[in-house]
Amino acid sequence: KKAMDSATDKFIGYEQRDAHEFVSDLLDLLHDNMAIEKGSKETDENSEIVQSNETNEEVKESKTKCTPPPTDEYFRLDVRVCLTCDTCGYKRTKDEMYRHLSLDVGVDSESDKKDVNKDAPPTPVWSIEKGLEHFFQPEKRDIKCEKCETGASATQTMQILSRPRALLLHLKRFIVTQRERVETSEGGTEKSVGLEMEFRKNEARVHVNEPLSIDSFCEQGAKNGTSDRNYRLRSIVRHIGTTASSGHYTTDRKYSKFDELATKKSCIENGEWVTFDDGVTTPISLDRVLNNKQNQRNSYMILYELD
Repeated sequence: KKAMDSATDKFIGYEQRDAHEFVSDLLDLLHDNMAIEKGSKETDENSEIVQSNETNEEVKESKTKCTPPPTDEYFRLDVRVCLTCDTCGYKRTKDEMYRHLSLDVGVDSESDKKDVNKDAPPTPVWSIEKGLEHFFQPEKRDIKCEKCETGASATQTMQILSRPRALLLHLKRFIVTQRERVETSEGGTEKSVGLEMEFRKNEARVHVNEPLSIDSFCEQGAKNGTSDRNYRLRSIVRHIGTTASSGHYTTDRKYSKFDELATKKSCIENGEWVTFDDGVTTPISLDRVLNNKQNQRNSYMILYELD
């Protein structure tokens, strides 16, 4: 928090802030700082190469061999977007980069609603896998074809080109709505004074898949040799509350032998799950992390790591 406050005034203070917005800005700032440092270092190294009588071709080769910054290695998801004209079949493509994916949240299971018809078949619980399917499903777009000029619509498809080591997913639980703002005068008369924005929270249950495969969303031949590897769950950030401007954040986190804290506390073993609630840490079972109904309603951000 102190490091972020030194880089931007966006999160200064102790008011309720959105965890998703904070992490997004943190990754962007980290990447920008690493790119500046990396560029400065490469400039110095290339100057040394030139002074050592290396050729320009060798300088270029040296640049291409440089490893990407950790922000790209762990949090860069390249996606190819393709628009296909519904009239002539002409295709246009462009590549987009994501640090994380924001997934829609479905409706609650019928069996979880208060006024439920017990004879009605239950609606399956929404899942991370369903959210990804919804994100990558083909979509009709109203757009004029630049080739045939008669086509007025196209089908948009998206496929993953490269998979990051860490897959960060955000659940779009907060829905922006408008409501009429009413003020009451001293005489008891109500008067509309305009509209105000309201963030309503979708508290539908979401099942977090463990493990998770994204092979079906990848472009064929563009999986970087990792098609046989799944993503394993590492942590879940939960929002406890009903509005975006209030509430409380907790985190469930899986420890590994590489965690410094795990080596200092004998009560935390390799592979054990722990809940962080402010300064309190409590061991928790994986079954409760995944299947507790209240946890399924509060999940907000999910982090996977390539196995």
